Amino acid sequence: MVSIILNRPAGSKYPLGGEFEDPEHTSCHSGVIVKREITLATFEDVITTRDQLRSIMEEPSEILRRKTPSSLDKHCGVFIKRAPFMLPATVEREGNVDVSPKGDPQGFVKITDEYTLAIRERSPKIAIVVRVEEAFFHCSKCMIRSKLWQQEHWPDLEGLPRLAQTMVDAGRLELSETDLHTLVVNDEKERLY
Repeated sequence: MVSIILNRPAGSKYPLGGEFEDPEHTSCHSGVIVKREITLATFEDVITTRDQLRSIMEEPSEILRRKTPSSLDKHCGVFIKRAPFMLPATVEREGNVDVSPKGDPQGFVKITDEYTLAIRERSPKIAIVVRVEEAFFHCSKCMIRSKLWQQEHWPDLEGLPRLAQTMVDAGRLELSETDLHTLVVNDEKERLY
């Protein structure tokens, strides 16, 4: 797994914890505007300084500190060129994060230079261009511990909703789960490419 780190915009309005009122998070019902207070999380013990962090976690080894080049090296290039899947995350100025899985045959991500990636979208004339500030390989311990690639250890899916049900519920859609499921399945069959 290769991680590419982009700087988070300074002054993000979304803190890691605490409560805040955001005038952009409003709703309008029958002409009445309702402001909603959003609680992200409240923690009792929050680490706010490097010294506090180092009091519970040791300093990273020199090997780890030196594994992060500021550009794509030859190893990252080989890995990225062969990857058929990726999870790019984008952050807008306000700090909202979106992760949008992308998958296509090997080579759908182009390396234009040691600092730039172009991720091809489904439309052949569109690409997401990413400026690389850091790139490095992660160890595989999380994959090993989770047994992600061992199908016999995958959890039972019994009782989990289908994608269509999550969409109907989240969007409060008037479409039935069955009808939306049919649309999703047809979209996968007929519009994959």
